[in-house]
Amino acid sequence: MLDLARELLERSQDPNESIPILVNLSSWASKQQSIPEWLVEELKTKYGVRADIGKQWLQKLKLLPLLDGLDEVRSDRQRACIEALNQWIIGNAGDASPGQFTVCSRIEEYEQLETQLQMNGAIYLTELSSRQIQGYLESVKRSYLWPLVSHNQTLKDLVSAPLFLSMIVVADQAAPRELQNLQETGDAESLLLDIYIGEMLGKRELKREELKEKKRERLSKEERKRLNQRIEKVGPYSSKQMRLWLVWLAKQIELEAQTEFLVEKIQPIWLRSEKLDRSYRFRVQMSVGLIGGLGVCIKHFVLRQLLYANGLSPWN
Repeated sequence: MLDLARELLERSQDPNESIPILVNLSSWASKQQSIPEWLVEELKTKYGVRADIGKQWLQKLKLLPLLDGLDEVRSDRQRACIEALNQWIIGNAGDASPGQFTVCSRIEEYEQLETQLQMNGAIYLTELSSRQIQGYLESVKRSYLWPLVSHNQTLKDLVSAPLFLSMIVVADQAAPRELQNLQETGDAESLLLDIYIGEMLGKRELKREELKEKKRERLSKEERKRLNQRIEKVGPYSSKQMRLWLVWLAKQIELEAQTEFLVEKIQPIWLRSEKLDRSYRFRVQMSVGLIGGLGVCIKHFVLRQLLYANGLSPWN
């Protein structure tokens, strides 16, 4: 779908072509509203498009919605979501029916649904074939990994997904010995993820250190001293800290049945602690009383400050 969006963006340079917009259906699950109404809200939240303009664009068929994550809509609301999409297709959603749009879903989940989409057709993406896997490994100069993959069916099944195929190349660069000892699918998946995450976080820390060194070279002696003091005080986030934050963030998103993270959508329920909730309400009341006005901004600031102060998330 991202490849499709990129191609459609190139086409949209022609004023006669529609503008593609990529949104995730999982955010509809908590709203129970028509698809056009939901799309107008998503345009405002994700792309900064005013509601009146977004509605006008939809009515004039200036947009080409690319709706991802149908399978990620909460199971108890998937049927309602499909019905809402079908109402939009046939023009019964209180707005013009779409000229064209796409919906993306994993096939296994979609086939289990009682209600189906009333669309013109579908494309089914299959898993990578042995020939494709071998060809990719040859293209990235890792042909020596093919015997390891082809002689281990569990590993071969795993790398039939493009994500894990790219991960095995990273793992080979970072920990070739560990890679040679893979046996079970579960062990392979866990090991590949551990190596991949460690490698990505490690590269981030290395880039931070390189940037600091470059800054030092350009600074005067006094400026370099102040920078060193600041680095010692703040320092780069450690791999352990970043991983803790990412795990915490993933849990919050999962509990809210969401698949995307937008900082604007952080809610007080994320505190998930009676003590922190009381502190949040007290600070908001005090801040509003002292400053006056700016209610939404103050609430957001207080919430971010509490999450940061309690080690639940980074400030930035």
